[in-house]
Parts: sequence; C-alpha cells; structure tokens
Amino acid sequence: MVGGRSRSYEKEPRKAREEAFGQMVQGARELGADAILGIHWETEVVGEKQSALIVCVSGTA
Repeated sequence: MVGGRSRSYEKEPRKAREEAFGQMVQGARELGADAILGIHWETEVVGEKQSALIVCVSGTA
C-alpha cells in the first residue's frame, strides 16, 4: 500500500490514547488537581505479531 490510510488500523490506537488520557485526568481530579502540566506520551507495539499496543501518558498534576 502506498500513500493510503487504514481507518480501522488508526481506530484502536486512538481509543487507547483516549482511555489512557481519561484515566490520567480522573486520577488528577481525585487528587484535587485542576490542571495537568508537561504531558508526555509513549506508545509501543509489542507481541509476536505486533498485536498489542502499550500506551503510557504521564504529567504533573
């Protein structure tokens, strides 16, 4: 495939990023924070057939 995009391939990573971000925001709110600074994202595809996606997001609340 040259120059194409796969919507189905893009959907799962986006969902994983949204879930990770939501969990970070929820944790910050539970701490009484009203902001998160210095947000850092890391993603990695792992597994024998690269079938798993790891998403890590961090920041200072």
